[in-house]
Amino acid sequence: MLRSFVDANVTDWDLFATNVEFAINDSRSEVTGYTPFELGCGVSPLSQLDLFLEAARSDAGRRQGGVGTAHEFAAKFSSQLRDAKHRLELAQQRQREQFDRRHAQREYAIGDLVWIEAKNLTEKTGTLGAGKGVRGMEGQVDGVFEGTRSVENSR
Repeated sequence: MLRSFVDANVTDWDLFATNVEFAINDSRSEVTGYTPFELGCGVSPLSQLDLFLEAARSDAGRRQGGVGTAHEFAAKFSSQLRDAKHRLELAQQRQREQFDRRHAQREYAIGDLVWIEAKNLTEKTGTLGAGKGVRGMEGQVDGVFEGTRSVENSR
């Protein structure tokens, strides 16, 4: 949001940074379902536009309804935090499942042919295939090599 705002106001964007910060903090998160204001303070503050619309809709320009009790506020705040935590856990679970579907652990046996990208090799790697050292791989040659031994993944 800030990047798109700065692109449109290259010379004086800093004068409006507070408004952009408010807009970001008052934007509902797709993951949690709440705004940062609601999770941090328990309520979203009224903006000037909210106050204008409320005054325009009311009969005599006075606020409709009142602020709830501290007990109601605390209960709503606690409920929002529990709901946000639940939504974050669901989102993390979906992300984990998506990652696991795309990143299956591959296992190779001795004698399997594997494609090696030399750009990812360092001198610490040792030798490739039939005694070909990494230093001898000028131009970072890629190729198919036969597996000669199994090595634990260091990631």
